[in-house]
Amino acid sequence: MMGVPTDEIFKGIIPRSFNHVVALMAESKDKNFLLRCSFIEIYNENIHDLLSADTTVNMSLKEDPKKGRGIDFAN
Repeated sequence: MMGVPTDEIFKGIIPRSFNHVVALMAESKDKNFLLRCSFIEIYNENIHDLLSADTTVNMSLKEDPKKGRGIDFAN
């Protein structure tokens, strides 16, 4: 996922994605952006927020009839 962030050939999908999004934002001089990021791990039916202070807290998957499925980040 991360690869070698400083090497263009071995750079992973996460740094490549961030570079792409930031480059697109930089091209739009007349717009303001708010960029938010979440890193979650889904393993053995457990969901963890990898950017949380406590990554051991198990999050839950919720389903809303109007919005569809989503991860409960408040948990």
